[in-house]
Amino acid sequence: MTQPRFAVGQHVRLIHKFSSGKIDRYVIKQAMPYDGHNYEYRIKSEAEQFLRVAKEHELDEDDAPFVPKR
Repeated sequence: MTQPRFAVGQHVRLIHKFSSGKIDRYVIKQAMPYDGHNYEYRIKSEAEQFLRVAKEHELDEDDAPFVPKR
């Protein structure tokens, strides 16, 4: 079994199959148990009021500094 690629609190980008050119930035809120094939994560965007679930291969590291909206 491999180790999870992302940690709670880490900033990530959601990779879209059909990209509109928009960058969706999220924070890892919870790493879910390994299901035998993939790790899944609960992620949250500052622009949304709800959590999403994303598979590890749908996420990429976000190296840009995080600047909260005011």
